[in-house]
Amino acid sequence: MKKLTFSIVTSAPEKTSQNELVLSMPTWLDEIKACEKRKGAITRAAPNYLRAIAEEIARRHDRRLNAYRHIIPSNYTGLDIATDEATAEVVHKMFKDTYPAIYPAYVESSIKNRNYNVDHIWWVGSEDMRQVFLDAGAEEIKPAQAGSIKKVEEIIESKVEEAPEVVEEKPKNKQKKKKDSAE
Repeated sequence: MKKLTFSIVTSAPEKTSQNELVLSMPTWLDEIKACEKRKGAITRAAPNYLRAIAEEIARRHDRRLNAYRHIIPSNYTGLDIATDEATAEVVHKMFKDTYPAIYPAYVESSIKNRNYNVDHIWWVGSEDMRQVFLDAGAEEIKPAQAGSIKKVEEIIESKVEEAPEVVEEKPKNKQKKKKDSAE
């Protein structure tokens, strides 16, 4: 496995290879859909529903998060959650205000749980997450360098394939005869 590298960009690259991963700030939509049964028919935020979403996020990304100690869902009671996107906005606001450590934890868990073949991560977002990548042992590559490094690797691989075979010559066996010094 190659060393993990990352690049911080403002927009996702159009094409990526199989050994690249694009990460961005979480939308929490998967976690919201997982808690859909807890929502029922309500269209306004309720503390138990928001806490259930926080527990699901904690289960997937940050075991240190305790939804009963770190989150104060009563501050967001009554906000509109008619759609999943509106719910995601409320959840983002709730985490931003009460537990902002979830965002580095999300990035850390995404790095740890990536596919084994992924050796480059494109981070689409702010540079605040740079330290999380560095702590995970990743090496930063500037976006302009990322493309040139791939070109250099391709050139090296093609030169290795085109290189002539090296024939090893056996060294000539030159042994000096020892003269008897006793004569």
